[in-house]
Formats: sequence, C-alpha cells, structure tokens
Amino acid sequence: VRDAAQLFGFVNEWCFDEDQVRRRFRELAPVYHPDTGIVACRERMGQLIDARNLLVHHVRSVYGSGDWMARRGGPSA
Repeated sequence: VRDAAQLFGFVNEWCFDEDQVRRRFRELAPVYHPDTGIVACRERMGQLIDARNLLVHHVRSVYGSGDWMARRGGPSA
C-alpha cells in the first residue's frame, strides 16, 4: 500500500480518500496511457491500474471499519 500511495504522489498510506485516488488516477492515466499518453508506457499504466485498485480496496476496508480513527487516537466507529 505504501508503494502504491507513493506512485500516486501521496505522502503516506493514511493521507487520502477514495475520491482523491480516483482524481489522481484521472490525472496520471492520460500521461501514461499506451495509446494516447504523453509518456506512453504500457507497464506504468498497468502499475497505475493495480495501484488504484489496491488503494481503493485499502480505503474501503480500513477507513470503512473505523481502524483509521484508532490509529489517529480518535474514537473507534
């Protein structure tokens, strides 16, 4: 998760939500898309897709369960 967050330019794996992940993917995808990208790279595009899926799953599982609040010292959901 940490590597995926860094690939998207996030500071760590706790500083983003699902909307931010989707927004950042939409910013990066046109750059690396193998058919139309500025820096067309099939491998990087695959990494972005895998990272997006991993980060969305991370947000839904950890944030949805309230664990992120416990990590920050707040009340658990």
